[in-house]
Amino acid sequence: MWRSTSGQSWTQAGVLPESPQSMHLTEAQMAHGVGGWVVTATYDNESTWGDIAWWSPDGKDWMKLAVPPRDVLTIVAYDNGFIAGGYAPSDDQCPRHRKFCGTGVSDERGNGVTWVSADGKSWSLVPSPGWENDYLEALGVSGSNLIGLSTNWVDEPVPHGDLWLANLATFGQ
Repeated sequence: MWRSTSGQSWTQAGVLPESPQSMHLTEAQMAHGVGGWVVTATYDNESTWGDIAWWSPDGKDWMKLAVPPRDVLTIVAYDNGFIAGGYAPSDDQCPRHRKFCGTGVSDERGNGVTWVSADGKSWSLVPSPGWENDYLEALGVSGSNLIGLSTNWVDEPVPHGDLWLANLATFGQ
């Protein structure tokens, strides 16, 4: 982890534990909120791939989460914790997060997923009905609303975007 106050010079602020040099991290996300800092990523070290995440109270001292949220493409902090979103493919043989797995987009189908955490360390999967074929790619918070942007591949070869809106007071309940 690196930090800068000017954007010109950087200093190392911390090290993500259990992230060996041979591990290739992709699709990494970071969020900061009242619960601290969270980093999620997909890893690939040529023989295996999966999801990995870390939490920090201060951005300097990090701990690897034993059970990370899976299939994350985006993460956001809000007053009551964190929300992560992404895509869970229906084919476990196809590496997660690979939009163009195999020979074409149609080779992979699944659903958008969301996870919620009050502290950034323990995550719960939130049921997300109606998100078939959606990649939940961006989350944002505006007042008391959670806003999600997804890409839906059901109309391939030209996908369409979907905008989702949820009330943060009732999200995940």
